[in-house]
Amino acid sequence: MFLKSERFRFFYKETPKCGSTTLIHRILQMHGINPGINPRRFLRKHSGSLLSHGLSYGSLSDASDEFYADLNRNFFSFSVVRNPYDRTWSNYCNKLNRYAANYASAAYVAGKCKQLLMGPKAWGRANEASRCIARYLSYGEFVRGLVRHGVQFDSHYWTLCDLLLPSRIDYDLVLKLETLENDLASLDQHLKQLGVEYVRTEWLGRLNQSRSARSEASADQETQNLVHQIYQNDFEAFGYASNRVAAAA
Repeated sequence: MFLKSERFRFFYKETPKCGSTTLIHRILQMHGINPGINPRRFLRKHSGSLLSHGLSYGSLSDASDEFYADLNRNFFSFSVVRNPYDRTWSNYCNKLNRYAANYASAAYVAGKCKQLLMGPKAWGRANEASRCIARYLSYGEFVRGLVRHGVQFDSHYWTLCDLLLPSRIDYDLVLKLETLENDLASLDQHLKQLGVEYVRTEWLGRLNQSRSARSEASADQETQNLVHQIYQNDFEAFGYASNRVAAAA
């Protein structure tokens, strides 16, 4: 998914689990839109009304060569990336239900039953579903499953390189979730030069932030190595250090 501002001539490529809800909310406000509901839900319900504000919402799945050429020539492009170790752990905490529904049916059914017993308030919460399923599927088992099955089944799991298409899009600025507060201030300065009059400069924190208290750093080294194997191109492309231990000769 992307947001493209014809009004201010900038392009934002969404990356799931990388502060995207926060960025979408800010961009809507820059165009005079106060969503009033979850920004993602607003986009799904009101995508047609965005054009009147000089903003468009779409997918790159069928983008033409002309689209990319115009984008690289005439728009300021930016996105946000995240350490692949943290991003994988976040998917385990908050999007495990999507993996389990495809590849771990026993854990999925057991977890959903536990969620059902928690009462109506928990039934519509995907995060709660993932929390329940995690009782029956360890982080190590989850990562080994990603190695077996691949990550193309859901865009939340895609590599950042697959999401951002750096070979097609010449990004002017790539923010990092780990330093998002400072990076947003830098982004604001760029956008002001494009004529954005409204930029919220105070830090309001990340919207839709994961609530997990445990760090992925507690994972065993074998699991860490597998995460590096899956997302090796992301580590290299975006300058993240690897905790991988080389296999013995």
